[in-house]
Amino acid sequence: MRYLERSNVETAARFLAKKTGDEWTPELILDRLWQLLTTHSDGLGLDTVRVLLPSGWQLQDTLTNEEISLDRPTEVEVTQAEDLIKQFRLFDDAKTAKGQAAALVLGNRRFRSAGLIPVSLLRLVPSDLAALANLPERESITPFHDLVADIHAGRLPEIAAELDTVACKENLKKPQAAEAVDDDTQVSPSAAAATPRAEAPLPAEACADRDLADLFDPVRKETLEAMFPDKQWSKYAERADRNGLKEARVGRGMFNPYLAAHWWLKKKAPSDWAWERCLRKLAKNLPPRSADQGHLLVDDKR
Repeated sequence: MRYLERSNVETAARFLAKKTGDEWTPELILDRLWQLLTTHSDGLGLDTVRVLLPSGWQLQDTLTNEEISLDRPTEVEVTQAEDLIKQFRLFDDAKTAKGQAAALVLGNRRFRSAGLIPVSLLRLVPSDLAALANLPERESITPFHDLVADIHAGRLPEIAAELDTVACKENLKKPQAAEAVDDDTQVSPSAAAATPRAEAPLPAEACADRDLADLFDPVRKETLEAMFPDKQWSKYAERADRNGLKEARVGRGMFNPYLAAHWWLKKKAPSDWAWERCLRKLAKNLPPRSADQGHLLVDDKR
C-alpha cells in the first residue's frame, strides 16, 4: 500500500491496520481524532484538521458574508475541528457522515461552509497518522457505536437534543423508525402496503468506494444525464434529500459522478446498464488531475 501525503479516513484505516497489525476502521479513526482534538496529554493533541473541498464548493466569509465559489480543489484548515468530528461521530455509519464546519481558514480569511461537508473530504497528513498510531491505549473514550447506542436510549440527552439542530440527522439509524419511501417510485394505492420494490442487484465488489469517488470532481445534473442517459436526472437532483441521491451531493447542485452512478444503478435499475458499463463510462470521464488513474476503475473490476 502506498503511503499517501494526504489520506482520507478509509485509506488511513487500511494504512494503520497494515502498519500496526491492529484493527482500524473509519469509526475508530473518528473516535481517536476526537480524543486528540479534545485532550492534549503527552503533547499528542491536535488543534485542527484539513478538508479537501472540490471545485465549485461554496464558502461564506464570516466577517463580510461574501460568498465565493472555489475554482479548483482546495485544501482548507478547519479550526474548532472537534465540533465537526463530533458531528461525524453521531452517524451510525461513519462512511456516510456529514457535518457543518463554521470555521474554515483559507489564506488570511475565515469562512463557513455553505453546505454540509462529507467525511470523505477529510484529509489526514503523516503527522496525524503518527499521532493516531501513538495514542496511549490507557486513554479511552466512549466507543463510536456505544455513543450511538447511548443516544438512541436517551442516556445522553444533551447530545440527543443537539441532533435536532444537525441538518444531517436523517442518516442516523434510530430504532423503530419508519423506512423512507422513495418519492420517485410510483406505487398504486392497492400496493402501498405491500413489500417495497426490490433494489437492483449489484456485484459484491460494486461498493461505493470513497477512494475511487475521490478521483472525480463534482459535476452538474446535465453532465450526469450525458454520461448516464436518463431524462429524470433533474427530478432526481431536486429530490435528492428524499431519494438518497444526497449521498452523492458535494455542493449546491453538484454531485460526485461515481457515487451518483452507484445510486442510479442501485435505485433505478436501468435495464441496459451494468456496473461494469458504468465504470467504463466513468473511466472515460475522469478529470485531468486523475486522467491516468482509469485502470483503478476498469482493471480492478470494482
